[in-house]
Amino acid sequence: MSHLRISFAGLFACSMMVIGACGPTPSDGDDNCNEMVPGPWGASGSAFGMEMTTTTAVSGCEATFSNWDMAMSVPEGATISGADITFTGAGWDDCTGTLSDDGMSITGECSDGSALTMAMQE
Repeated sequence: MSHLRISFAGLFACSMMVIGACGPTPSDGDDNCNEMVPGPWGASGSAFGMEMTTTTAVSGCEATFSNWDMAMSVPEGATISGADITFTGAGWDDCTGTLSDDGMSITGECSDGSALTMAMQE
């Protein structure tokens, strides 16, 4: 009987751990995403037109950008699937990128060929 208790306890502990620690890896399905680091981020590249900064909040596989330091066309957020990023917001839905393994940078482009880079500011 103690063997069953240990197994049950292990399953319970696993269910209480960080999402993904006991389940599939980010590359195993569309519902999983790599972790993106929240905080101050910088943005540059021809898609942005100039260097800018934003505050990034992350909830699950969704990032939200706020407090942009420029009043231009900027993305509202992004959806993360594995390491793939799809930006959201008017004029940004055709922009995609790749989140680095450490969750602290994005490189990407938009369908018009303009490039973008975003990086966590330390």
